[in-house]
Amino acid sequence: MGTLVKDKESLQQALDDAKARLITLRALQAAAQARDAAMKSLAQKLTPLVETKRIEMATHDGQTVLVIPGSVLFESDRTEVKRSGEAVLEALAHVLSTSPDWRFRIAAYRRAG
Repeated sequence: MGTLVKDKESLQQALDDAKARLITLRALQAAAQARDAAMKSLAQKLTPLVETKRIEMATHDGQTVLVIPGSVLFESDRTEVKRSGEAVLEALAHVLSTSPDWRFRIAAYRRAG
């Protein structure tokens, strides 16, 4: 009878542990779904900039990278930001400000030649 009691206690502990893991996994799943929904919302807000080729979205090492082509920001052989480039930066800043808890990497480049 002592063995049955020990087995029951052991099984009860295993069940309690499994329930605790299930609660943790459900919380992680909910957090992942919330991040996914937020990312989809952000991507939708950025669609006008992407469709007009004023920015590009890419993924690098699991991070979303927003790339602003140099031709959007600069005239050839110039270092001053164009007015139209300023408008893109302002639009991008506005969209990104809707996600203050997120971290973003923004890159700009200019092709040589």
